[in-house]
This record gives sequence, structure tokens and C-alpha cells, in this order.
Amino acid sequence: MAFSPLPLTGPFQVGAERGANGLHVALAGELDLLTVPLLTYELDLDPEVGPVIVDLAELSFIDFSGLAVFVAAAERAERRGRPFKIVNPTPRVRRVFELTGADHLLATNAQGE
Repeated sequence: MAFSPLPLTGPFQVGAERGANGLHVALAGELDLLTVPLLTYELDLDPEVGPVIVDLAELSFIDFSGLAVFVAAAERAERRGRPFKIVNPTPRVRRVFELTGADHLLATNAQGE
């Protein structure tokens, strides 16, 4: 699935590709209380087909509010019987997932699809 983030400026960028192959979201910058609404908006536009894949390769920071969005999105996908994968976390972001016990949301491989 080809993907390129939206040309946004500032400390956070989110881009999404929707289609028959599901929803692929890529994040860059800092995901925190101020920027969470942008991610929530993209996840709410989910086409409800195929997997939900969130690529964190360019995410440099995440706080609890960002984690909460991922937990809620994963639970929603599970209720709908759809895969939800978080891929390519940076070591710093992966550590936050591990420390909070949310690392079960991370895909087992290090690479995206």
C-alpha cells in the first residue's frame, strides 16, 4: 500500500489512506493532548473494511492521551472483527508502550506491511 503523509506543518503530521485494503495511517512528530484530535479524526473516518494499520516510524513522542486513542481504536476494531496493527515504532515510542503495558498493540514484527 503506497502512502505519503499530508503536507502539514508543525510538530505533528498525520496522513491516511483509505480503501478496499483498509485504513493505513502514518504519524510524524509528537502525539500529545494537543494533537490527538487530528489522529482521532482520521481514525473516525475508517472505511470499516480490511485491517487498520498505524505506522509510527516518524513519531518521536507519545503521551498517555495518544495511547488512549490507540487502545480505544484497537478495541473498536476487535469488536468489528478487524485486525488492528501498530507498526514501526521508534525505540523511544516502543518503550512508552512497554512501560504502560500497551505493547500488546504493537505488531510482532518491526516492519509495516
